[in-house]
Amino acid sequence: LFVSADEPIRVVRLTLKNRTDRPRKLSATQFVEWTLGSSRSKAQHQVVTWFDAEHAMLTAHNHLNFDFPGRPSFLACDREIGSWTASRTEFVGRNRGPGDPAAMYRKGLGALSGRHHDNCGALMTHIDLAPGESGSVTFLLGQTDDLDDARALVERYRSPGTADSALANVKDQWRTILGSLTVRTP
Repeated sequence: LFVSADEPIRVVRLTLKNRTDRPRKLSATQFVEWTLGSSRSKAQHQVVTWFDAEHAMLTAHNHLNFDFPGRPSFLACDREIGSWTASRTEFVGRNRGPGDPAAMYRKGLGALSGRHHDNCGALMTHIDLAPGESGSVTFLLGQTDDLDDARALVERYRSPGTADSALANVKDQWRTILGSLTVRTP
């Protein structure tokens, strides 16, 4: 998990290894609650979500946010998306919480988006691992000035090596900041 040093994107990478002697069919899900305003409770009815099928990413906009009106937020993945939803009610379920959502007891998500939902963002992808095989999935979350910038940023981070390069850049930046001061004590 890291945030790029120079681009508006958060990267979460999950790496799994099948340590058994049989094939495994797994799924990985990323869930976010959109705030897109001064507070989630105030902004939740102003957020409009939409799944961009051409670019395989879930977007959210709040055109009534005075600080960042209409800026698209996005949630994407570097693997094929098996299912998605932008409905928190559908994902979490009735009388449940984000720590044990109803969606984790189903094989897929409901593909709901629009204005009149208790909005969230959730993507589910499938990972098949042979015995001894490792696999990873990278989830991308961010916000840009416009939808074209979001699409370009997602495509760039889906390219092999881009997330690794960005992580190396973040580590170098922190080494520079933290390495500039040395404290000696008796």
